[in-house]
Parts: sequence; C-alpha cells; structure tokens
Amino acid sequence: EPSVDGRLEWARDFFVEGGEVDAQTGAIDFWARLDNRAVKAGEWLLKLHPPVSGEPGLNVLGQKIAVGRPRKERMRCGKGVTQRVDEHGVDWFVAEVAGRVRLANGTLAVDDIYIVKGNLDLATGNIRHTGTLQVEGDVEQGVTIDVDGDVVVRGMVEPCDIRAGGSLQVGGGIVGQEGCAIRVGGQVQARYVRDAVIDAIGDVTIGNEVSHAVIRTLGRVLVPAGRIGGGTTIARGGIVCGQAGAAGAAGVLLVAGVDYL
Repeated sequence: EPSVDGRLEWARDFFVEGGEVDAQTGAIDFWARLDNRAVKAGEWLLKLHPPVSGEPGLNVLGQKIAVGRPRKERMRCGKGVTQRVDEHGVDWFVAEVAGRVRLANGTLAVDDIYIVKGNLDLATGNIRHTGTLQVEGDVEQGVTIDVDGDVVVRGMVEPCDIRAGGSLQVGGGIVGQEGCAIRVGGQVQARYVRDAVIDAIGDVTIGNEVSHAVIRTLGRVLVPAGRIGGGTTIARGGIVCGQAGAAGAAGVLLVAGVDYL
C-alpha cells in the first residue's frame, strides 16, 4: 500500500481572483470582483488531513518493496482562527470572528477589520465584508459596499451604493445622485451631505450642511452648527439645525417625530 501525503481541504476557494463573467455574453464585470474571503464567526475554513504511512510489500523473489515516507502539510493558526482536532486526528481550522480570510507564510488568519490603504475604485472593485471596513482614501463613484459591520471612510464618498449593518463615519462629505442609496443600521457622521439618499436607524450628525438630500432616520438629525438647505429630512427622534432653508434653494421639508418605516 503506498503512503498518502497529508493534504489541505479548503471549505471553498477563498482566494479566487478575477471578475464575474456574464454567462451569455462573456463580458467581464470588473466592478464585481470574485471575492470569497468574507467569512462568519464559527465558519470552518480548512481541514488539515494527516499523512498516512504505507505498507511495504514483497516482489516475486520475496524481496521487500519499500514505501516512501508521506509528506506532511503544515498550517499555523493566526489571529481570529482557532484549531480543533477530532477523534480521527484531523485538524479543523475555524473562524473565531467574522471578517476576511488571510493566508501568509503558512499562517491562516481572519481580519475583522478590512483596511483599504487608498481609494475604493475600479482597481479594488465592489466590497463585500462581514466585519468592519476602513477606507484610508475616498470611495469613488460607481462602487458598491455591502458590509455587516461599520464603514469608516477617511476621505469623501462619491455617488455609490452603501449598505452597512453598523455605522457610517465619513471624514469628508457624502455626495449622491439619482439611483444611489445609503442604508445604515447605526449612526451616520459626515462633514456635509449633498444630493444623497440616506436611510439610517441611529442619529445622523452633519458638521456643515445638508443640501438637496433625502435623510430618513429613526434617530435624530443633528446639524447644530450648519444648515439644512433643500430636500427632505424625516427624523423620529427630532431635528436640530442652525438654519433651515437657503436663499435661492428649493423648499425644505422637515418632519420630526415620525417613523419613516
């Protein structure tokens, strides 16, 4: 019986690359990157099967036929991953937290915070993540973000679609356009909002100005040092603004104490 080398059994192809291909036209959607790295807590990632030693035999002359030593696969647990051994001696690697799978130097880890060093654009494609997303630059027009946790953007947000299970924090402003929407399960913070549609569960706090936007929240809309100039603002928890309306702007509709859902 020949020896059997140890092997890795992945739950799926976490590290697939490329863009989604339309089955009918063959066109590649470079926004929709093939990305299987997002995992949930408790999800199994990998089985590390041990090597199995073979059994030597005999040839027709009664001489021993040796078998080679099986090769052992190795993998180490990194941050966010735990290892379990079952009764058959098989090592299981399981995600401790929701996040993004990373494999480097023989170590398997899950990062709960997905950090993008620059801008989100065509080069990165759309983002799907089960943890928190942190963008060091801007979110450029056309990107779709779908995360279960918080979204933190150091720069500005251009017209795009965002769904965040947690909060949205933007260092600059939020600019929208028709057909784009932002849906947030927590709070929203930004310097300004222009032409955007924002639905939130928590408070929406804007530093300078809300201009021609639609904001609906179960919390409060807070623009204490700025103004709401144009658009519709519906806040069950109340509205605070330094100024309502602006010269030459369209009408402003403010609705407080109403559940928009």
